[in-house]
Amino acid sequence: MDIFQLKKEIQSLRSYLYKLGNQTKNYSQGEILKISQELDKKILIYQKQMVRQSNKRKIQL
Repeated sequence: MDIFQLKKEIQSLRSYLYKLGNQTKNYSQGEILKISQELDKKILIYQKQMVRQSNKRKIQL
């Protein structure tokens, strides 16, 4: 997955989660948990890709 696209998806999920949170006071509702889990997955993928890029740069130097 492209890092730029991943960043956009993370921002979008964060915004959506924030709006959803403002609309409801019950965090345990399924939609909020589902979006939160999706956001966590995207952040983990992003972090792994950033580490890989960093390692590739170190090897090239």
